[in-house]
Amino acid sequence: EPLNCVGIAIDYEKMYIANWKFFPTGGSGSEIDIRYNNIKRVGKIRTTVYESGNLYGRGKWIGRTSSRIYNTLIEINYDHETKYFELKSQFNPDQFRIKGKCK
Repeated sequence: EPLNCVGIAIDYEKMYIANWKFFPTGGSGSEIDIRYNNIKRVGKIRTTVYESGNLYGRGKWIGRTSSRIYNTLIEINYDHETKYFELKSQFNPDQFRIKGKCK
């Protein structure tokens, strides 16, 4: 099931309202599409779905521009019970992260 989420994007210490979609692409693959402040970020993530519905994943940004600007590795955590979703840069979480709730 795709997740439609809303929350906060923190981009180099500036906060923005963000919307994102997280959806399966087949097998253990997923993709995330994040939009905030007229910016679009897309990442491909290999995910593990646990029996509880929780998700954990690691992946990378798509595109040369995103790779140059941000560290390429990202990590997600999703708690099915609380619907809380968090994504952060693997090496420098202060550069970029999102936090919020999903439907």
